[in-house]
Amino acid sequence: MPSRTNLAQWTIAQEALDHQLLMVNWGLTAKQIFTACLHDMWADNGDTLSFMYTGTGALRTEHIRKGNVSITGKLSDLMKNVNRFVVNNFQDDAKQAVIEIILGKFSKDQQKQVVIVNPHLLNLDSEITQAYTPLPPPPSSLQEK
Repeated sequence: MPSRTNLAQWTIAQEALDHQLLMVNWGLTAKQIFTACLHDMWADNGDTLSFMYTGTGALRTEHIRKGNVSITGKLSDLMKNVNRFVVNNFQDDAKQAVIEIILGKFSKDQQKQVVIVNPHLLNLDSEITQAYTPLPPPPSSLQEK
């Protein structure tokens, strides 16, 4: 079954759709068409949000799309969980740093020195270790007072 929040929201959305279709009295065929569209839109939206946050599609979307879960759906969820584990533990540092910057939680202690290469100072005959020379400090007249 989907997450509790998603399942609760899904139940409310489905009840609202049923109520609206009952009010316009379009019949059973219209209800089936709109319900199928709602299923697909809800699952696609969950996949998109989940992908932005976790790097994988949402878990248990087969339950939303088809109303049940097969062995294929369980294997798909297993692969998503493995992928999430790898992303969260080995590849998520840059994304987390950006989130902390946006939220204002990035401290100056976490900043790293950025080296800017000045092509005018490069000596093409020198060794590669000398190729990355940081820019000299600005003249004292331009420094903050």
